[in-house]
Amino acid sequence: MRSAGDKTRLALPSICILAGGRGTRLGGLTDDAPKPLIEVAGRPFIEHILEGLSDAGARHVVLSIGYLAAQFSEVLGDGSRFGLKLDFVEDGNLPAGTAGGVRNCLPLLDDSFIVMYGDSLLRVNPDELVNAHRCGKRPGTMTVMRSALGYESANCVVTGDAISAYSKNPPPPEADYIDYGMLMFEKQAFEEFDGSDLADLQSALARSGRLTAFVAETPYTEIGTPDALVAAEELLRKDNDSTKGKVHDPRA
Repeated sequence: MRSAGDKTRLALPSICILAGGRGTRLGGLTDDAPKPLIEVAGRPFIEHILEGLSDAGARHVVLSIGYLAAQFSEVLGDGSRFGLKLDFVEDGNLPAGTAGGVRNCLPLLDDSFIVMYGDSLLRVNPDELVNAHRCGKRPGTMTVMRSALGYESANCVVTGDAISAYSKNPPPPEADYIDYGMLMFEKQAFEEFDGSDLADLQSALARSGRLTAFVAETPYTEIGTPDALVAAEELLRKDNDSTKGKVHDPRA
């Protein structure tokens, strides 16, 4: 792994990873470890995420944590072995929700920042998201994928370069895209929103024409359920076998 000083690409803006959930759908697998720290292909799942972000040009990651929070710093340290600076922000006594988790991290984030989830490994180039966000000139950008390529029901509508409707329950009748799980925001978006659910912020921005669409073409890998965990194990082991002895570049 190259160190932060070896990076030659333009650094990405700061990244907030939401990693505070209980992971109840995994049953007893999360009794002793938070979901992002479950071992997949020989290492904690979130290490695959962090290594990919480092290779893509990230330098600063802020983890929003809650359940078994102390384990994150114990396992990941300060991030230097990934070529990153890691900060950890705890929810507190009560779960903050996804938007609340991001809001707690705002003092450590850049004015424009990326949001991801600690249980999903995304096959998309973050710098392309940054470019779409800057070109869109809106307070938010959501990465989406055509529902035919994913595993979930469609929940958003893309019109031109914008998300024109987004809702998980119930989804818009004409929806044909799904939320991919990587977003970018300006801090002002959170100054205007006081809810606890990030999906509500995304819906509000979509309704007001202020959410840019960035379309991904490759399905993501996630570990939210036991079946997904098995699939992630198989896929990442294949990835590791195919890249042994090679220099991996997720943006090539």
